[in-house]
Amino acid sequence: MEKLINNRILISNIINEKGKLSISIYDQCGDIVGYLKPITKSVLGSKQIVEKLTIWRNKFMQYFLSQFIATNERTMNWLKNIVLTDNGKLLFLIYDKNDNLVGHIGFTRLSENDVEIDNLIKGERLGHNQISYFAEIAMIKWIFETLKLKSICGYAFSENIIALMLHKEVGFKIGELEGFNKKIEGKDKIYEKSFDEIDRCDRYVRRIVLEKEDFNKKQAKYSITFN
Repeated sequence: MEKLINNRILISNIINEKGKLSISIYDQCGDIVGYLKPITKSVLGSKQIVEKLTIWRNKFMQYFLSQFIATNERTMNWLKNIVLTDNGKLLFLIYDKNDNLVGHIGFTRLSENDVEIDNLIKGERLGHNQISYFAEIAMIKWIFETLKLKSICGYAFSENIIALMLHKEVGFKIGELEGFNKKIEGKDKIYEKSFDEIDRCDRYVRRIVLEKEDFNKKQAKYSITFN
């Protein structure tokens, strides 16, 4: 429990800008191709970032369990009331080496020994063509080395082959199909885990799991530094 409390304090300090965090993203040759910068409270003052997050959320809506038409106001409320108030959650902006904002990746549901990978989006066709892959490696290294967790899990729709293959290449094990059914709430559509027979479900997801030891074996050739 002490580790969880300390990790939550660390995340709170990052969100509230008590110190600065920037994680270098390296390619397979050890060259820097970009940076991960956490979303902190000062992001609320950036109209450009809020607009980009809104555009990307709408563009890739079909890959989220909750589906709705995003607006700048809704994005701002999400950042203010969820992302920046949850000390078990952290969202990183992905910048290329020329400081162009190209996407984001994060984690949520922090526990004593694991966390759930979340919100991987490549929104712009800029930077290294594998920057999403190397960004995921960089974040996972930070999670294992700094938060001292044992494993990372996540979910992806079964038809999202690109994401599943990326996760597999990083080292995640891909689980069996799980059925989800949609629920309509006003203008929003939400997919929830179903206990119906698998062939009666609306959509399917695969759970992904990455153990620290497996990751270290697969990614030992990469290095990372923290500033």
